[in-house]
Amino acid sequence: MKKLLVLLLVIIGSSYLAWQWFDREQVAAQGFDGASSAPVVWDASFVPTPITGFIEPHPGLAPIGQSTMHADGFQSDTHPPAGPMGTNLQVRSRIAGSGTPRECATFVFRTDGKLVSLCGGFSGFRIVLIDPETLGLLASYDLPMRPSSFEFVVKRNIDVVFS
Repeated sequence: MKKLLVLLLVIIGSSYLAWQWFDREQVAAQGFDGASSAPVVWDASFVPTPITGFIEPHPGLAPIGQSTMHADGFQSDTHPPAGPMGTNLQVRSRIAGSGTPRECATFVFRTDGKLVSLCGGFSGFRIVLIDPETLGLLASYDLPMRPSSFEFVVKRNIDVVFS
């Protein structure tokens, strides 16, 4: 019985340590393959035309255009800042997670220019602080699992997560 208990503790401890490695955030930014080889065509006659209208900023969110992936608290997807223009643009990206990749779709910018992102993955959500120049991880915080995630596993019904 004592050998079985020791074996069980070794398995649990090893599994925990393996998961910690498997689910770690990669510190170094890594690009990924797939850059376009298409020639860049620049239309010098293009002039951006701003649209009229204004949405009041939400007091609990970053300023309009710097708040969430949808630009504002109303999720209008209307971004006031102009997009990048020119022929020598550089696209940089990073891979988040290790064995369990994470999708980091929601970004906001702090007043010092650092990026804060909410990254979702198999093991839950994580908030990360990213250096804007190197895309390196500066800090991270794992959020507690949502009750709906556990309920999804039990009921095997994805609608639970989205309601």
